[in-house]
Amino acid sequence: MMFTPEQQEALSTNRHLAVLANAGSGKTRVLTERFVNILLAGEAQLDEIVAITFTIKAAAEMRSRIRERLDDLQDDPTIGIQAREWAQHMGTARISTFHSFCGGLITQYADELGLESDMRELGPRETYSLQRDAVMQTVRMWLQSGDDRRERLLRLFDEIDPPNVEQLVMTFGTSSERASRIDEWRRRFSDEADLLQHRLQTWPYVARSSVISLLLTVRTNLVALLGNGIVEAATTIGTIDGIVDRLRYGAHDDSLLIIGEAIHLIGTIYTKGGTGHKKSAQAAFPEVRDITPISKSTWERIASFATADIDTDAELLQIDCMNTVLDLAADAARHYRAAKIERNGMDFDDMMLMARDLLRNERIAADVRRGIRFLMVDEFQDTNPLQYEIVDLLRAPNLYIVGDDKQSIYGFREADVRLFRKAADDIGHTVKMTSSFRMAPGLATAVNTLCADIFRQASDYDVAYTDLACGRIAPDGLGSMTIIATQLSGEADERDVDDSALSAELRNCARGVADILNGTIPLHVEDASGLRRVGPGDIAILVRRTTAIPVMIDALRTLGIPYQAHGGRAFFSRPEIADLRNLLLWCSDTADDLALFCVLRSPMMMVDDIDLVRIAGSPVSAWDALSGMVRNGSAGESLQAAWKVLDEARTTIGLIPPTQVLRRALSSSRWYPSIAGDRRRDQIVANVDKALDILDDTSTSAGATLRDLVDALTPPSERDTEAERTFMADPDAVQVMTIHASKGLEFPVVIVADTNAGVPPPGWIWSDEMGLTLSLTDRIYRSDGRAVERPTSFMHDINRQATILRDGAEERRLLYVAMTRARDHLLVSMPFGITSRGFLSAPKGLNALLQPVLDARSPIADRPDAWAFSNGLIIHGRYGRYDAAGYVPPDTTKRDVLDLSAPLAIDYRPDILTATDLLDPLAMLDEPSASTIETGIDSSTGPAYGTLMHFLLQHMLPAVTMNEAEQRARLETLLDTRIITPDVRTFAIGEVLAVLHATPVAGMVFDHAIVEEPLIAAFGDTILQGVIDVRMTVDDDIVEVWDWKTSHVASAADVGQRAAPYLPQMMAYAWMCLRTMPAIRRVRTRLLFTKAAGLGDWWTHTDEWHRANIVVLERSLDEAIGRTVERRLRRSGLRDR
Repeated sequence: MMFTPEQQEALSTNRHLAVLANAGSGKTRVLTERFVNILLAGEAQLDEIVAITFTIKAAAEMRSRIRERLDDLQDDPTIGIQAREWAQHMGTARISTFHSFCGGLITQYADELGLESDMRELGPRETYSLQRDAVMQTVRMWLQSGDDRRERLLRLFDEIDPPNVEQLVMTFGTSSERASRIDEWRRRFSDEADLLQHRLQTWPYVARSSVISLLLTVRTNLVALLGNGIVEAATTIGTIDGIVDRLRYGAHDDSLLIIGEAIHLIGTIYTKGGTGHKKSAQAAFPEVRDITPISKSTWERIASFATADIDTDAELLQIDCMNTVLDLAADAARHYRAAKIERNGMDFDDMMLMARDLLRNERIAADVRRGIRFLMVDEFQDTNPLQYEIVDLLRAPNLYIVGDDKQSIYGFREADVRLFRKAADDIGHTVKMTSSFRMAPGLATAVNTLCADIFRQASDYDVAYTDLACGRIAPDGLGSMTIIATQLSGEADERDVDDSALSAELRNCARGVADILNGTIPLHVEDASGLRRVGPGDIAILVRRTTAIPVMIDALRTLGIPYQAHGGRAFFSRPEIADLRNLLLWCSDTADDLALFCVLRSPMMMVDDIDLVRIAGSPVSAWDALSGMVRNGSAGESLQAAWKVLDEARTTIGLIPPTQVLRRALSSSRWYPSIAGDRRRDQIVANVDKALDILDDTSTSAGATLRDLVDALTPPSERDTEAERTFMADPDAVQVMTIHASKGLEFPVVIVADTNAGVPPPGWIWSDEMGLTLSLTDRIYRSDGRAVERPTSFMHDINRQATILRDGAEERRLLYVAMTRARDHLLVSMPFGITSRGFLSAPKGLNALLQPVLDARSPIADRPDAWAFSNGLIIHGRYGRYDAAGYVPPDTTKRDVLDLSAPLAIDYRPDILTATDLLDPLAMLDEPSASTIETGIDSSTGPAYGTLMHFLLQHMLPAVTMNEAEQRARLETLLDTRIITPDVRTFAIGEVLAVLHATPVAGMVFDHAIVEEPLIAAFGDTILQGVIDVRMTVDDDIVEVWDWKTSHVASAADVGQRAAPYLPQMMAYAWMCLRTMPAIRRVRTRLLFTKAAGLGDWWTHTDEWHRANIVVLERSLDEAIGRTVERRLRRSGLRDR
């Protein structure tokens, strides 16, 4: 295998190593090869290598890749036998998530922890229920107590609404890991006065980073003015640089003085409202009036640092409320622990803490270390402090961490990006894998150009930007970046959610998708066969917030664009997936009445509400009630059928693979007939197949339990990373998901939307420096009902600003993740508002990062909707752009902005033709239809029947070796998913069985045949594509292509006559095979007329095509393409223009 020099260095096994891997740099391939190299070199046994990652998906992928690599080595005469043995034992390899690794330690040392042998891990539903009960029990006890707890809680209710108090207690009282850190922090202070003194001494240090961040924003905006020829900005830029250096490196005691200077300087540039000064007397220089605005609220908070108006009573009230919340949380934690003990269960946090406590025991730690020669940790940038400590306590002889700190976006789950830097410093040797093999060169240039300015070093949470070195060679025309600018109606304000503005932005993005799909935006993408036109499945729309997903869906639906929404939970929340999950859940615990009722109500059983009420009214469990009704004869037909399916599932779940249990349940229940009339039936079947694939993958992991399978199909909880879930994309639909959900994925075309979404201020803030501060009411009500404002907590403002700084650093990384999901083209939405005075409103969110960078570049002279960069990069705008003077409409005279209402006189894009397009229209009458026939199939001829036969044969070829009874049973199951008349059903079964039993199908082994294979290749200026029904390699240099035809033929002579119109289609298939498979010398195309399969060997027609005669083939194909294009032009009316 070939590796770049950087990758070669990252494969080193002779030292501790930290690997900083850029997006698309091939880190999984390197991890896989390093694992195999350790085995091949004899440096460790298979069970002495531990690989830890953060998701089940990543662990399964690593295990699969290592097994494939070992399979490749099995023919090697020197190591083949050993490689085969390793491959056979990969199921026991120690490749797991942190969660599984810790679970293994707990199981191994259960006696040391004093755990019962039947201790179990609580599921997410049970965990949440116990947590909620513990919080409510605690609140009730405090309210009913006869001591000061009641008064303390009532005082807290005066400051914070009761629902928010309950949520705070839930947050801090149900996480053992968080509670442990808070306890350690609180023990540092003897009393409230000690904590207040600490905050008074600490706040200037915390504030420095916030001031630096605002100064850097102002500096970027001044650079934009400088780029527009305003040379006076240079002096102010120099002053800012000096202040930033003093804040970063100056003495701590000087912080307040320097902060005051910074605030004064910013005040000469911006008004209190965050816009540039208009009056020269107040401004640093006159042209500052044109500067990009800054956030009004951020500027107001930082300006308050200059006076530091600290009200001691307000700060003591803040500390008192903090103590009440944390004392409530501590009580709730005790009740939660007691409930877990009563259930003999433990939750996720318990497992992590128990593992850490085990490793803090030096004797146990030494024992664990003896079994680890090599420790590899993937995605290390997502590590939280507890996981970091576990890795540190393991102290493996060879530690290897891999990650990209620019992709650390899970701070809300307590991942700390600073830990990657700390670990890398401790290791002492870092390898940078900078080459990205994902992005087209132009896109890599765009990302580097923008991120070089966006990634700033304002705080410890900021990371240095490492340029993407493009390792991909791509054709011209790929690698574009486009800005979709949307002018919002009205004046933008500081609200974080504006439904009308979001709708306007996402409607414009949907229009962009439509323009791409209909060719108005002439984009092409590259796959294994070359360039082709963009299809819906190539496009992903990434939004900042989950709440934007339904708005985006509505915009796409309005334009008739097919879509698939993910949102982190979408696939696993679909009814068909929930049905499988509930059946597994019930099989794991037959006392789970809720799971059983869900299964009974599902399309599998379709039990009516009357029967469900009868079952629910019984004093015993629902299963016992149902069983009793079956035994005493009071169960109706549907209940008896349901009981039979469930009883078989219950008794076989531990005897045969769980996926086989589920397949039997689906086949023997009413599931297939019940979905036959559903418009989504094909997607439902595909979703179930994908879910079963997930379960198959999960069940191959060492020690996988039934609970693991349930969890594999459970929608992500707050603790899951969205990327953990296996991504299942519909190839014919635009993908819609959050940026977080897209991490680890890639798409040919990416649209980043919802970019003006600000992060709403939280009701509470925790920081290591200041501890917990809360948003308390800023007014009190007197006895006469009048509201009186009171001083707010300055320390809470400081803490909030520190959080904004931390979140801002993560926003920069989030933008990087979004942009680096694109392979070929990137479009970024940038909505903007115009104030009543005609100026741009202050951007928010990701938009606030991008706008200053673009505004620092002047638009191209004859293109007001494009920006040029010094390195040759050009970023184009769609639907207009904005500058400091306001909105500039699109230049509609330019080629890339087209009037959709006018036909194009010249088609300047390559023609996209399918092999079927080359047929004469009369020959297409029986060709399969791509559309779904919703009204049912009532004829054994025509496109609908052709589609049915292709569907059946595609799934029945692997059954050619079965006996006829098994084949019939499989056909019946497949036909249950289609709405067809009884006559058509009988005819289809007979036709398929005749095909399976006729030569050349009978006796053929289809294990290595490729069914329904898409092929694509460039034929001059034409993109030629097609889907081959069956392709097989019958010799080293001969390929055979089969194509099913469902038209009637009566004799051998009739076959030849019927085959003639299909010659252009067969030529296209043969040429595409020869074009895309260089080793092939000959292609044999075979038309199989399925209705004549039982009438004799003459039912097929064969032609052969030789590479030696490819020039003649191409000449004939060129003529067929010319005829097809001519027909298209005549139909469109363009030939006469």
